[in-house]
Amino acid sequence: MPGDNKRKIALISHGYPPNSVGGTEGHVAALRERLAADFEVSVICRDAKGNTPQEDGGVLRLPPGPSLGSVDELLAPRDPVFEEALQSSIIKLDPHVAHVHHWCHLSNHLVRLLRDNGVPTVVTLHDHYVICAASHMLRGDDTVCETAADPDECARCLPPPKAAFEGESSWQRFLRASGRRLLNITRLPPAIRARAAELYRARRTELRAELAAASYIISPSQALRQEIVRLWPDLSGRIHHLTHGLDSSWRDKVRKTPSEKVRFAYVGTVTPHKGIIILLAAAKLLRDQPLEIALYGACPDPHFRQWIEGMARELGVALKGAYSRADLPAIYS
Repeated sequence: MPGDNKRKIALISHGYPPNSVGGTEGHVAALRERLAADFEVSVICRDAKGNTPQEDGGVLRLPPGPSLGSVDELLAPRDPVFEEALQSSIIKLDPHVAHVHHWCHLSNHLVRLLRDNGVPTVVTLHDHYVICAASHMLRGDDTVCETAADPDECARCLPPPKAAFEGESSWQRFLRASGRRLLNITRLPPAIRARAAELYRARRTELRAELAAASYIISPSQALRQEIVRLWPDLSGRIHHLTHGLDSSWRDKVRKTPSEKVRFAYVGTVTPHKGIIILLAAAKLLRDQPLEIALYGACPDPHFRQWIEGMARELGVALKGAYSRADLPAIYS
């Protein structure tokens, strides 16, 4: 059969287009496209629509776990359901190498599972996930965490809605969920904070072990590499700075059109930490000016999406929804 003699690569990510569109997902898609000429490339992700696995054209989409989007998921060291599915897939695919692009929504035991199955693994660190459960080094009050904090400090951060620590009442959970967005409440009862710190500490230990098990580690950002090495100096010689090879040929198709208004576009996953709240606050101050604002991208958080939709109606902001790479020339024209 064609391709039988090609070396086989398995790309592992939390999502993949068109079900999931974001920076990491787009990079994985572009990487697969470029590698396909010389390798047999498969993708394993966890963004199936529904409760059953979906396989099409070398992309295996597994169903999301029951704790999707909660801090329980972020801090859980293992996900037996996903690990069992990954184990079966690896046995079936028999890849020569795996390339892990994220642990989010999957399991914090991926690299070790692959290693134990005899599969050398490359890891690309797309964000701060290994040292920050929130991935973006922003505290619950939206201030920046300059360095990897002590787990006791991490426990001050407010986890996403629907997340619960052991012993936490539904009212305390409501206060945390509401506080992050409305009241800026950052205090937890001592017992819950101690439990939170314990979980953050265990999470960091797990992910340090994941990096130790990798055959090769890539950091597209020099600053990210420095942050991780500051926390774990022994990894200095193992984390290699290598920028993303992004295909920007779509820019040649952009055809600018004149307008009497100043046009602003946000293009990316619509999440709070990416500055959209600041953009809309500025729009509110300039609502009498000749402006057009459009937001392109999916919004995975239903609570934030509801807030965005309300602001968009008030300010006349256009919500364009998910997009693909093929849409970029039109978006920027």
